[in-house]
Amino acid sequence: MATIADALQDVVADVASDELDLLAAVTHSFYGSDVSRRATVRGILLGKGRDAALGFGAVEAGQLVASLALIILNGVATNVLSGYAEHQINDLGRWLASRRLARQLTSAAPAAEATPLPKLTPGEAAAVGELARQLAHSCGLSTDTGTRLSITLAAKLMEDPTGK
Repeated sequence: MATIADALQDVVADVASDELDLLAAVTHSFYGSDVSRRATVRGILLGKGRDAALGFGAVEAGQLVASLALIILNGVATNVLSGYAEHQINDLGRWLASRRLARQLTSAAPAAEATPLPKLTPGEAAAVGELARQLAHSCGLSTDTGTRLSITLAAKLMEDPTGK
């Protein structure tokens, strides 16, 4: 069964292989400290990825893709993003929706290595992928990186979690 850690490894290998060596540190920081997790989530979701992710600037530290992918995979595994495809966010409600989502995504699964990912429908996976693309853009990642992250995450989230 695919776990958060398995999917994170695959996504980062595909999108930002230079961040692979940092996965253990990113995962440990996210699951090991509520303060670091809140800083990471707030920084990325509220568009402060350059300054706030992991408390010291994930872009400069070279781990923004890993941090963003981990937040999204954790959100899927903890059902925070379930039904995300049904929520249409207009421009007026985008700020409030981002803040609400940032609060919700600070909930962590018990451990990345032990938490399975559910299989999403194509519509749900596409919506989560689009969220990843938007967040990547707001954090200052290139359009190409955001698009690759979106496609890779959506594909990974549609895989059969049993490996069949």
